[in-house]
Amino acid sequence: VLNSWTFFFNALISALFSSKSDYYLIVTSPPLAPLFGYILKLIKKQKYIYLMHDVYPEIAWRLGYIKKDGIICKIWQFLNNLSLKYADEIVVLSEDMKKTIPGKEAKVIHNWSTINIIPKGENHFVEKFELKDKFIIEYSGNIGRIHEFKTIIDAAKELQQEKDIMFLFIGDGGKKPEIERLIKKNNLENFKFLPYQERSKLSYSLGMGDLHLISLDKGFENLAAPCKLYGILAAGKPAAFIGSPECYTAKLLEENNCGKNIEIGDYLKLKDFIFELKNNKEKISQLSANSRKLFEENFTLDIIASKYYELLTGLI
Repeated sequence: VLNSWTFFFNALISALFSSKSDYYLIVTSPPLAPLFGYILKLIKKQKYIYLMHDVYPEIAWRLGYIKKDGIICKIWQFLNNLSLKYADEIVVLSEDMKKTIPGKEAKVIHNWSTINIIPKGENHFVEKFELKDKFIIEYSGNIGRIHEFKTIIDAAKELQQEKDIMFLFIGDGGKKPEIERLIKKNNLENFKFLPYQERSKLSYSLGMGDLHLISLDKGFENLAAPCKLYGILAAGKPAAFIGSPECYTAKLLEENNCGKNIEIGDYLKLKDFIFELKNNKEKISQLSANSRKLFEENFTLDIIASKYYELLTGLI
């Protein structure tokens, strides 16, 4: 919280005493940032674009950090509404997120990736982390509080006798201690944890997985967009999304035959999908090719940058 406030005031002071720009592009991270745009518009008539990465304060009260009907939530929501009301343009990361701002027009511009394909057989990370001859189920990124992991743990329990299957978690986050506790409680030996990898090494770290996992807990479908999806598609990997079938991530994977949606709690379906891919290299190859094709046609840096360029030049 202190970091967010100090960033906010330093950025605001800098902007107040700098020359007026054509537009500011303001991201909702940290959550206070959008108020920055409203204040600049009030004082300097500065135009700004509101780029919604996460929906606050809804995420905060759903996670129990603040009370939904409390004064902090009400003030926060009031300030957010001001920032949205006076924004010259609103950009969201998915069609689902548009539903959180009724009455306001918003453009959908997805995130992107610059990951390259590294075939598993040519990936030195596999040897480096002692994962040779393993069928790797990978979760890479924020192990956060809005994600769901019990379904994954329960599937791992069903697979613990399969010595050539390994669940690989790369990253950190608020729910990591809970996952470690469940692994210890159930004496699971089919898990391996690695820290966040350098951005320059992501092609290798993502390239280790035979199947990638994405998850989003119930009730957060419209409040966040799992951006790890784009790196997975760029790496040319199939994915299993654990979450609501109504989420755009689930629809994207299913409609483009890049993976499968697993509803929360259906760990047997996840187990069966893992077995299906492990025993069918042709199936993996097809899903992988579909993932890379979807990425190249929709989510490269050039494609997404051109959409932002079109947006900005259209406003100036």
